[in-house]
Amino acid sequence: MKILASGPSGPATDLDPLREAGHEVVIGRPLDQPGRTAYTEAELGAAAREAHVILASHLDWITRGVMAAAPRLGLVIVPFIGTDKIDTPAASALGILVANSPTPENFIAVAEATVAVVLMLQKRIKHNEAKLRRGEWAQREDRGEFLFGKTVGLVGLGRVGSHVARRLVNWDVRLLASDPYVSGERARSLGATLVDLPTLLAESDVVSLHASLTDETRGLIGEKALRAMKPTAILINTARGEIADE
Repeated sequence: MKILASGPSGPATDLDPLREAGHEVVIGRPLDQPGRTAYTEAELGAAAREAHVILASHLDWITRGVMAAAPRLGLVIVPFIGTDKIDTPAASALGILVANSPTPENFIAVAEATVAVVLMLQKRIKHNEAKLRRGEWAQREDRGEFLFGKTVGLVGLGRVGSHVARRLVNWDVRLLASDPYVSGERARSLGATLVDLPTLLAESDVVSLHASLTDETRGLIGEKALRAMKPTAILINTARGEIADE
């Protein structure tokens, strides 16, 4: 098969297993290429014209036009979790499979980063480090907050949200979760209480977003949702940016 790697992010040797399996690998624009920008639809369609598989980067949109320009194309795969830059309905209509890579290296890394951000913000670590670097001592008003006893709300309890819950449950926090596709039993198994989104927003000291980006979740956290949160609440988004109206 002919595989187009539209934007490899690592060394060329990362793709050697594909070559060793007998596939022809065509390298597009490496992500570390100076001035690297996303392909236009016409450019990516031309690059993929003979490809059976597109291994897509996070910069490039896989549109209907791109896929229609590649008559041999049978699979589009991303080496990460989100597939929001792929026109999945168009792929289905064209008989093209779409796959992602929900490996532990992807979702556990995000979960750990989320917990790190929670602690950094609660303890005001970055703020106080900046003061220290300026030669200033932290004052009473610079003190952070305990995470102990706080209410943490997880919007989305999939792979990432579940691993965040597992890491926070032993910090003696109250965990709330909002996810229409998860059962109360599943939430309880992770130490969380399943509630609706308005309840989660109103009661949480920390709101952390872990939903996939879909038409349903795009702009989920807008002005109304922000006004429903506590004035002192922290909002963390380690999911897709478009879930929150920045």
